[in-house]
Amino acid sequence: MYGDEDDLPDWFLKDEQRYNQIRIEVEPADLRLYRDRLKDVNVRTIKKVVEAKARKQRKLKNIMAKAKKKAEVITNNEELSQKEKAFEVNKLYKKAMAPLQKKETKYVVMKKMNKGHKPKGVKGPYKLVDKRMKKDKYAANKREAKKGKKHVKQSKPRPQKKARKA
Repeated sequence: MYGDEDDLPDWFLKDEQRYNQIRIEVEPADLRLYRDRLKDVNVRTIKKVVEAKARKQRKLKNIMAKAKKKAEVITNNEELSQKEKAFEVNKLYKKAMAPLQKKETKYVVMKKMNKGHKPKGVKGPYKLVDKRMKKDKYAANKREAKKGKKHVKQSKPRPQKKARKA
């Protein structure tokens, strides 16, 4: 029964040797120390994420600096009125920020003829959906809109009884 290791296959013995080991007793203070070290490592942000954010900030700074120079030229222009200047500066900043804005995904309803292919006339990011997905998305939006409001059940008005003729 127990201790009969002669009859067991080699692969089983290796497996037992690998996984059935006696647990080493560790002091709780040491365990806490190692856990704290791991926490510090896990909290730290990933290097490439930090670099990507820094690149994005640098790009934004450069774009805003260029836009600011152009805006100064517009504001110093004496020929334009204050309203026109404000409109031009607003347009300039909007145009400068356009590449950084995330483009909205267009939903394209699939039909049998263009199943899985990008239809003509669709530019930018898109997502192919079928009718069921479209209905599900509509229902989810309805639920979200309804969540904030108090739902009061409307009762239908009772039909009036007709007076009998005598």
